[in-house]
Amino acid sequence: ERRAADWLKRGGRMLSSTCPNCGSPLFEIGGEVWCPRCNQPVLTAENKRLVLEIESLNVLQRVEETLITRIGQVETELRRAKSLRGVRASAHTLYLLLSCLESVRKIKGG
Repeated sequence: ERRAADWLKRGGRMLSSTCPNCGSPLFEIGGEVWCPRCNQPVLTAENKRLVLEIESLNVLQRVEETLITRIGQVETELRRAKSLRGVRASAHTLYLLLSCLESVRKIKGG
């Protein structure tokens, strides 16, 4: 409670919502929502959405990088293939990887 009083003195604003962990009233300080009892920031629904969005983009970026690496590997296999069966298998795999890459890029773009 002393912390809450200090936050109010420094320009913090008490909110109508409560901490999901301890039930204490939440305070907005410098654009962040804090719990005085837990003494840590609390993620609001909007902030959680933004965090999930950023995490999703990071995952998509890693998937895209992995696909590009694999496409390079399959391209090498395709170039080195001696039999029609090897060419067909590599071409099919390459097609699937390129389709996946296209899908990832569409998701990232929109």
